[in-house]
Amino acid sequence: MRLILLVAAWIAAVLGAVVFVVAMIEAAMRRAEGEANDIRPNELHHAYLGALLLIGTAPLGGWRAVFGAWLAAALICDDADEHRQQLRRPAYQSLLHRWFAATLWRFAWIRWLAGVLNRVFGKAAP
Repeated sequence: MRLILLVAAWIAAVLGAVVFVVAMIEAAMRRAEGEANDIRPNELHHAYLGALLLIGTAPLGGWRAVFGAWLAAALICDDADEHRQQLRRPAYQSLLHRWFAATLWRFAWIRWLAGVLNRVFGKAAP
């Protein structure tokens, strides 16, 4: 049963990653055609954190790997859907994004960490 759940989570994560990449490519193509959008791969995305979580929890095995894989898939799919939606509605923010902004963004260390990670991923500091 664990193996089935683990494989299903990995499939969900990979499909989410494909949607995320397609959204990034579509955003870049639209920018090349002159359409303004702020969807760029060179900043911190929770899809990236999900990918790290997926890879990081895989060696743990057992239910920890299953839980980590499903949490990772949720992060990746949420970010993929958010950016897919933003191609049509630029102001759209996913439920997870709104929760993060309402609960965690108020902490200075979270804002600092996000700034550091954005620079790691290549985004210029504001």
